[in-house]
Amino acid sequence: MTADTEKISEGTIYLLAETGVDRRETETGVRWLQENQIPVSRIVSITSPDEIAADTYVLLKGDYAYVERMAAALAEQNIPFDYAGNWLGCDIDTGYLQAMHAREYMDLYQNKILLARKLPAGIIVRRTARGERIFTKQNTIRIGSVKYVTRQLLFILYGNRGYIRVGDDCTFRNCEIEIGTRGHVIIGRDVMVSRGVVLFQHDGHLIFDANTGKRLNAGKNIIVGNHVWLGRQCMLLGGAQLPDNTVVGAKSVTSKQFTETNTIIAGSPARVVRRGVLWARDTTTNDFQNYEECRDQEAVKYMINDECNEGGGTGTCR
Repeated sequence: MTADTEKISEGTIYLLAETGVDRRETETGVRWLQENQIPVSRIVSITSPDEIAADTYVLLKGDYAYVERMAAALAEQNIPFDYAGNWLGCDIDTGYLQAMHAREYMDLYQNKILLARKLPAGIIVRRTARGERIFTKQNTIRIGSVKYVTRQLLFILYGNRGYIRVGDDCTFRNCEIEIGTRGHVIIGRDVMVSRGVVLFQHDGHLIFDANTGKRLNAGKNIIVGNHVWLGRQCMLLGGAQLPDNTVVGAKSVTSKQFTETNTIIAGSPARVVRRGVLWARDTTTNDFQNYEECRDQEAVKYMINDECNEGGGTGTCR
């Protein structure tokens, strides 16, 4: 599904709204589109698909259920549509993409979002804007089958041509991931992310050598292996690499490339504080004293010997 402005006819976009839209919101929407160089002169608010003329583009406004119902009706009539928020703001809520059955989506600025078949609520892609002009373009976000998000998984795009990938079976309490221009953040499968965790692939602002004028803080990629536990309020900075079966202690900070699997790292800056460990998602409510008692046995899949540890230890050796 692509937010294609070439499908707009005669500068008119229909806004199909669950509760209607007032004049002020209409004017704000038109100004936002014009600031972002979208060729639209007016937005017409309507309440039924039957009122839609041929060769127009429809923006949907309402809750998930409403958008899903209207999207199905419009698809039957071969009328192109999108969720209004994807055009009239910075945030893209993946819940609306799923309501429109859009597993592959490209916005007006060629930012591509690739989704698993079913995702939990609370996953947001935020495009950075200056005033009413979005300037982040040609980024790609690939999201696997995330198990749950209890608060929010927020992707913030600060540059162009970046790439984020989240593997299958990951869980998130509350996480913010930021990338700059050409930055990469790769998260493996079965990663458990606690509350207040942030991954900053870039510094946000520029630092230069005072003598040479050359930049000192170019962005570096972040790579998180499989079955990694990121503890509460830890921070991964550009350059951080974590191999499989790593546990990161609460409030730890690192930009280091770790290569040893089955370790606990902690501190600021983080360092290895324990080797030869496994971890399981079973909670301490069970008070198990042996790993064999745990229901979660995923760590065994990522026990890596020296032969399988090539390339930083993010491969698997079953």
